[in-house]
Amino acid sequence: MDYYNENFIQVNKNTNLLQSIEIMKDNGISHLIIVNEKGVLTGVISEKDIITKLSSKRILSLNPSSLHISSMVARKPEILTDFIDYKTAIEILLNKNIGCLPVVIDDKVKAIITKHDLVMAGKNIEASVEEYMTHNVLKLDASERLVHVTRIMMEKTYSSIPVVSSGRIIGIITDTSLMDTWLNFYKLVRSLDRDYRVRNVLLRDIISRDIYTISPKDKISDAVSIFLKEKAKSILIQEEGELVGILTKSDVLRAILEKS
Repeated sequence: MDYYNENFIQVNKNTNLLQSIEIMKDNGISHLIIVNEKGVLTGVISEKDIITKLSSKRILSLNPSSLHISSMVARKPEILTDFIDYKTAIEILLNKNIGCLPVVIDDKVKAIITKHDLVMAGKNIEASVEEYMTHNVLKLDASERLVHVTRIMMEKTYSSIPVVSSGRIIGIITDTSLMDTWLNFYKLVRSLDRDYRVRNVLLRDIISRDIYTISPKDKISDAVSIFLKEKAKSILIQEEGELVGILTKSDVLRAILEKS
């Protein structure tokens, strides 16, 4: 039970999209449990699900406050029907490429377990970061357009990508900052203008400047401390001022499976 969260946030399926996003932002969470009037699970929404819907040309002309959060549900949720050991939970999350598993007993969600919760299991792992980091790091130029960046992140299912200008890292784009950008775009641009105005939004205007870095020789336990304290999506690995890799929560979970 150590890694399960019983104080999770859930919303009714008829809650509107804007309210749901504000709930996610206010609570610093990447997933939202959706239930019906009887409290029965109807879906699990991620930041990626919301971004995918908001970036669809089909709804560019709509008012987001008229959309229910249930319309964002992209698939039948993966669930657990009992509390299982943390390593098995990690294997499911990695194999299914998902970030959250609800525990459903007697038709009610009793708890959830997420990648963020499970990262804690790596707090004593002595293995070096370079053993598990991704070496070939995809970088995006600050001049890229929002629509192109969104397509790349959704297709590759990345949670964050470093952003460069003139070869220098100036920030990072994350699922969170991308969701915020799309939300603000809908709020600030009237529906008739969105189709052409969206083409003018550049990456340099929406990136996060909060970059977390460590050395490839640092330990996985050092990275875990950053993930837990800062709620970082990823950590950039630098050596002598050069970007040599990137470490994600999934990388840490792989280390936990192998080393703990």
